[in-house]
Amino acid sequence: MNICKIEITDPAFEQFLALPQRIYRDDPHHRVRPPEETRVLLDTQTNPCWKHARRALFLLERDGEAIGRIAAIQDSEIDRQHHKSDGFFGFFECIDDPVAARELTDAASRWLVEHGGGAAMRGPCTPLPDFYNFGILVEGFQERQVTGEAFNPEYYPSLIEGCGFQKEDDHYSFRNELDGNTVFEEMMQRLEHVLEKHGHGASLRPFDVTNFHRDAAIVCEVINRSFESESFYSMVDVETQEFMLRNIAPLDEMHWFRIMEENGRPVGVNLSAPNGDDLLFGETISGIRVENFGVLPEYQRSFAASSLYYDGWNQIRRAGYKNVYISYVHEKNAAMLRMSTSMGCRRTKTHRIYCKRL
Repeated sequence: MNICKIEITDPAFEQFLALPQRIYRDDPHHRVRPPEETRVLLDTQTNPCWKHARRALFLLERDGEAIGRIAAIQDSEIDRQHHKSDGFFGFFECIDDPVAARELTDAASRWLVEHGGGAAMRGPCTPLPDFYNFGILVEGFQERQVTGEAFNPEYYPSLIEGCGFQKEDDHYSFRNELDGNTVFEEMMQRLEHVLEKHGHGASLRPFDVTNFHRDAAIVCEVINRSFESESFYSMVDVETQEFMLRNIAPLDEMHWFRIMEENGRPVGVNLSAPNGDDLLFGETISGIRVENFGVLPEYQRSFAASSLYYDGWNQIRRAGYKNVYISYVHEKNAAMLRMSTSMGCRRTKTHRIYCKRL
């Protein structure tokens, strides 16, 4: 085996991009993302995250053929915000070979230690607007592919754990099949009754793409405030938030984004969009995915928050979609777990973040 550090300008980077096609070519449950999406994410000229983060890309070959890849990432902004010196790994792909997996994670570990991110290595996750690299799928391999959710072969958990990694935390995904879902309909009626009785407490409007920079700044402020206490969350600037929004949906689908305001003050956002991955299987889009949902802490138990919940679900129902997908709910996020089950959702997947002390 031969492992080497590469740059995106190297010819070997094309093998880095192409490797998922080999890993997943016979998997009926997954279609890989276009390689150009990965190129854009890793390009320091196009992705503003690299203004405060740096990375090393490693490609593992055997007999001249790529068999594994990994990225080691160190983010000075996350270190500053969380008073840590931890690193991350992402873009992990590997054949079913424990020796190959250890070669990859050892290379990433060494680089992090050498570059000041050596207290621990967590992953797969990256400080990028890229949920395809968030967690190892450990449950739900036969479930429908959803845009923005990570996927991997069933042998990946064993590979990662065999390299000395342990569970850090789990994140759950849910699916709500709306047709004939009596639990959902009963909850919508109760929400409607409560909001009619007590008032919505806030106004809702769609994201205005003609004022993209203004509304992106609003989303940035609300999301930062909503998740600032989360241990994994890194506060983002407006430029990065704009990049993230364009990764969630094209401009002509951003009317699904909703902004909640109270007395003219933005207090919540719902970033939902159609599940474009249905098209990869030759099907029409049948579902909406909830990419991000944030409410300022002081409003999270208010009728305003209930209004944002109700509006999102009702918007999907009126549009005639049959499925709703909610991704990456932290295992300790009691409020979101309650909301998901109370609306008749079914838990479909578990993604696990791993950690290894270095």
